[in-house]
Amino acid sequence: MKRSLALGFLSALICLAIILTYKYPTKPMTEQAFTNNTSKQNDTNTLQDIDTKKTFVITELGCPSKKSYSEKQLNSRVPWDMAVFNGKLFLGCGDYDQNTGPCDIWQLDLTANEWSVSDMVDDEAVMNFEIIDQNLIATGTDPKGSWTNGSFYTLISDGWQTDRTVPFAIHMFDIAKFNGKTFYAIGNQSNAQSPIQITSDGITYTNAPFYIDGVALIDNPDYGFSRCYNLFESDSDLFAFCWFNDSNNQPKMVGIFKFDGQAFHYVSTLTDLGAINRGNNRQLPLNKAITYDNKFFFSTGYLYSTDSFESLNKINIPNDPYVQDMTVNEGNLYILTSTKNGEDAFLNTIWEYTQAHGLKEIYSFPLEQSAITLEKYNDAYFVGIGQMTDLTTAPTDGDSPPLLNGYILKLELK
Repeated sequence: MKRSLALGFLSALICLAIILTYKYPTKPMTEQAFTNNTSKQNDTNTLQDIDTKKTFVITELGCPSKKSYSEKQLNSRVPWDMAVFNGKLFLGCGDYDQNTGPCDIWQLDLTANEWSVSDMVDDEAVMNFEIIDQNLIATGTDPKGSWTNGSFYTLISDGWQTDRTVPFAIHMFDIAKFNGKTFYAIGNQSNAQSPIQITSDGITYTNAPFYIDGVALIDNPDYGFSRCYNLFESDSDLFAFCWFNDSNNQPKMVGIFKFDGQAFHYVSTLTDLGAINRGNNRQLPLNKAITYDNKFFFSTGYLYSTDSFESLNKINIPNDPYVQDMTVNEGNLYILTSTKNGEDAFLNTIWEYTQAHGLKEIYSFPLEQSAITLEKYNDAYFVGIGQMTDLTTAPTDGDSPPLLNGYILKLELK
């Protein structure tokens, strides 16, 4: 149940007044100190890459989101997505299931190495960043205000501009620009509303039609609410990954739809294509969906690529790790994986992938928890640590939180 707007607004004002006065400086930390999460040490962890004989330096950049969320709100601390834009690293967190907003968007000045609150948004969580028309945009996964329209936020000079014009969007999951129009992937409330809203001017929106074998899914009494979680756009095609419930709001079909210029038509279900889900470390069905070299890449825990969704190419990674995240930088695709490596240990690995040369391991590092998000800036890799957990988990020791959710690492060759 949503909290009242008045309470939410008052809470936002109080939190904003406190948090915006705070600067979170980064500091180096040894791997041992970080892993055990005990004493803070002012030295940097230097590790040797056995294969390449290159030296990586790992610096722990702190856990900014713990200033916003208690140790009983560990899901909210998770860095669900990160983005590098105009010399800053932006961080989205929150929990749209447990409603822990309003939500801070944090930023790290990559020159000064200092955290600050970029802005507080009136949303339960920010789980996705997109760069569209040279603007950084954050999707509002669950607005705290009215559900008449959904929210997205555009970075401006003094914070984040709120836009609440997208109709029916009780959840906003993804945004894409295709053939001069903007497509919003949303969660709605009824079968009369499409999970994709389309606009060419930001004022007038089209309820995008959906079809399976010529049967309309929108305003169909056999269907209930629907969700579109991911949009895949290339130079020539636009696909959508959507979830439709039946009239009793039980799952009816999950599949891929292709846009023909007027409507979205069913292409296939992922299960038909053999994309078996390994479980999910996020609050969204796909761990990550991205376009690279005019192909579509997505992770269900396994990594797949396709150019049409009529067939899939599973990208096999040595030792079969769990694929957590992907990012594209300077023409290359970078992949973050984690592998359970003992009872309380994970081996986290960064990979580089190109169509011409395939997969190459960049660096692996052990940690007591899995990495979940990845960004690259110049020669540095930024890794966010986190996993889904029970929000009521209490710390076993006052100095040792049970999980490292929200910590950010910087890895760079020295």
